Amino acid sequence: MANPRRWRRISLRAAIGLVFVCAIFFAWVVRPEHQRQCALVQIKEVGGTVLFSPNTDDSLLVKYLHFVPKARGVNLEKAKLTTDLVARLGWFPELTDLDLGETEVSDDDLDHLRYLTDLRFLRLDNTAITDAGLPKLVYLQQLNSLWLQGTKITDGGLKQVAKIPRLANLLLNSTGISDPGLKNLTPL
Repeated sequence: MANPRRWRRISLRAAIGLVFVCAIFFAWVVRPEHQRQCALVQIKEVGGTVLFSPNTDDSLLVKYLHFVPKARGVNLEKAKLTTDLVARLGWFPELTDLDLGETEVSDDDLDHLRYLTDLRFLRLDNTAITDAGLPKLVYLQQLNSLWLQGTKITDGGLKQVAKIPRLANLLLNSTGISDPGLKNLTPL
């Protein structure tokens, strides 16, 4: 007959292993998903909208565990932004379009956008963005369109904008940029 204590020892080890695996699952999958859901709630509370990628509703995680599908775009135009909300946008690294136009976004808030590595369109017009915030946009290697009209950028800030490798569309109306300052964009 098998020793009952040995069976308990094995089952205790198995239980500890199972708890460890569950903890890893929750830390790796569920917590980021919870952060994404909190971000969605906050975006909707300030009047923003989220555009989701097509064909993601068939995912088992979306269908049965109520996970958030991949977001393609977020529109927060004229929304009352907080630094916390801008930080939460980092939980959507798959974003390709982000509209922060006519909001209170600041140079410091741009630090949180560096995690949006797929971002292709960024609207920052009529915000408090200055030359000090522009170096933070260099991390957006896929950025194709950048709207900066009505911001406080000057000729010196364009040197940083010129470092964005794929930038093809740039709107600069009503800024402090002069004709000689446009020479800083020759690398584009």
